[in-house]
Amino acid sequence: MERLRMEIQKDKEESNQEEKKRQEEIEKMRKETEEKSGTIEAQSSEIERLRVEMQKDREKKNQEEELRQKELERMRKEIEEKSQTIEAQRSEIERHRVEMQSENYERQQQEDHQNTADSEERSGFKKFFSKYWKYFLKGIAVDAIIGGFPCAGGVIGRVIALIVDKK
Repeated sequence: MERLRMEIQKDKEESNQEEKKRQEEIEKMRKETEEKSGTIEAQSSEIERLRVEMQKDREKKNQEEELRQKELERMRKEIEEKSQTIEAQRSEIERHRVEMQSENYERQQQEDHQNTADSEERSGFKKFFSKYWKYFLKGIAVDAIIGGFPCAGGVIGRVIALIVDKK
């Protein structure tokens, strides 16, 4: 009986030790599981934080791109309006130029028609003077060098003499 009791006691102790080992293993596994779940939660929260940050970055970039596109569109419209204004101004300038040419042509025609007789006489003198003005000036200069009193007759005479000598 004593031996049986000792065996039972021994079995009981072994069973307690096994139970204690199982409890220790369970506790160890629970701690490992808690650590792993803590690590997983930390990683999940880090992943979520990064996802939110990336989403904010994307939204910010999209907003910047929208602003850039709006500014480009505004500038394009402004340039288009300015080019239309410039084209309208060019057309107006061209119209004024054509009008002025037309008016000048009409005025010239009227002047030519009114002064045909007078203009022929004046144009003869102009041709003569434009051809021989150098000799006229040389006559005045020679008269001044010689010391004579420059007069129209003397100057014209000298000019005519020069002209005759040239021919």
